[in-house]
Amino acid sequence: MKIPPFRIIFESKCNLNDDEIAVNISKSNGYPRVRFGAKDSRGPMALVGAGPSAKSSLDILSKWEGDIYGINDMAGYLSDRGISSYLYAIDGTTTPYKIGPLVKSAILASRAHRINYDQFAFDDIQVFDVIEDGKDGICGGSSAACRAAHLFLKMGYSEIHYFGIDGCMKNYKETHAWGLQKVSQGYMLIVRAGGIDYLTNADWYIQTAFISELIPAYADRLFNRSNGLLAAMIKHPDTWEVVAISKDTFDAVTQGHKHKTFGVPYTKEYFDVGERYA
Repeated sequence: MKIPPFRIIFESKCNLNDDEIAVNISKSNGYPRVRFGAKDSRGPMALVGAGPSAKSSLDILSKWEGDIYGINDMAGYLSDRGISSYLYAIDGTTTPYKIGPLVKSAILASRAHRINYDQFAFDDIQVFDVIEDGKDGICGGSSAACRAAHLFLKMGYSEIHYFGIDGCMKNYKETHAWGLQKVSQGYMLIVRAGGIDYLTNADWYIQTAFISELIPAYADRLFNRSNGLLAAMIKHPDTWEVVAISKDTFDAVTQGHKHKTFGVPYTKEYFDVGERYA
């Protein structure tokens, strides 16, 4: 009997409570709403995440003829490198996203924290609801990258090209295009695909598994231009598997129960090497 690849199914939860969401939605009231368009009324667009491979795509993006959307802090990163883009964000984090003079405007979920609305002029913001907040809201997975296909195709873009949405770290000290972001070092996993091990965390794992199925399902509209785990999952959809998890991941998924075995256990060789952490 062939043993299927080991995979973990996480439950994804919003990082805001209902009261916080209500306050943020109230703040968004009155701002211009996202303008939806006819199919193919706009050309191809680039969606840019903060994965390490985004650095190798800067030359392509600097010559990109269509619209570019930087997810969260990526809009500011692109601005610092001479590339114009729009900020696109869903997350309710209370930390303002990095912007810059070449960030033209913002498309924000109504539940995104109000602090990000305050970074832009009134007319430079467009607002949309996610499906949890309105019957005609945007559907998808756990992140801005996951929701992008529904949102931007509904806006009339003919194609979405995914850059820098790698779903993994280059190493423990290079988690993002700009280097280290320590918050990414929690709840980590090793995913093996095509014989290569990729270092990721629970958030990226959830996102990448979702997008790796979405892109092939709409191959005439969605195009992966990212490297790393996303490319590997798309290429090896039936065989990728989790081969190691960190202790905090193990504790979270077992909820404190003393399992003698749990599929793939906490694996010391990957996660107990202190000097790997910044």
